[in-house]
Amino acid sequence: TVPQAEPLPNLTAAERPYLVDPLQGYPLVVTAEVEAALRTGHRALLDEANTDRARTVAREQLEADPGLHPAQVVWAQVDYAKGAVQEARRRIRPVTEELPGYLAAQLLRGRVEERLGEPVEAYRAFRTVAADSALAAARAAEIEPRALERLGERVAEALERGRLDEATAAWEQLRSWAPSSVPTLEAEADLAAARGDAEAELEALRRLTQLRPDDRALQERRADLELEAGEPGRGLEIFESLAVAYPRDESLADKLAYAKFRWRLTLMPE
Repeated sequence: TVPQAEPLPNLTAAERPYLVDPLQGYPLVVTAEVEAALRTGHRALLDEANTDRARTVAREQLEADPGLHPAQVVWAQVDYAKGAVQEARRRIRPVTEELPGYLAAQLLRGRVEERLGEPVEAYRAFRTVAADSALAAARAAEIEPRALERLGERVAEALERGRLDEATAAWEQLRSWAPSSVPTLEAEADLAAARGDAEAELEALRRLTQLRPDDRALQERRADLELEAGEPGRGLEIFESLAVAYPRDESLADKLAYAKFRWRLTLMPE
């Protein structure tokens, strides 16, 4: 077969590791004939850069079995190799949603989402198969900070629009991935504040201020909540420390005076 002359921008040495054998990690059974055909198509793409041959194989297999996932993977790999990243995502997404542990599909899905600037979806795909792929594990580790940050932004954006359900869903995803991370705790505190749950907000801020002890705004908010819903003595200690750190700030002097008042109230009989 004569290799095609068409440019294949995503069939480079850097991209090939994401275009693995379409049967890798596939949890279902295929016949030996189908397996041979799919691998012939995959080799046509990787070894010969023959996208027509690879796509023909995928099409023929799908005509015989419209639900054959590895054939969809081969076709999506062809799309990706040709630079049709959006089309590759459209084709590969249903496969990964139906078979989350399917390595060949998730590797491509992760790379596609990464190239399209979607760190949350890329991280989700790579993380899902990280135990079975060193490449997926490495990419997940690289993308994680951006993915967590983006999810935190989604929480804030949803809260601004008054959509508590959306904010909660994004926070729950954050919590499942990184329960003690700064973005997770920030989102937890913001969500609790939006719900008017002072105790939950305070609990999040207690953990968050341990991670960011120099954040004055966080310390002040925590101190306010300690006075109102937590430990007034601890709130007083925080305001005393802030007053020492910022001796010229009159607002802190006022808050410190109030904190002393609240603390004295706790010492009085009911």
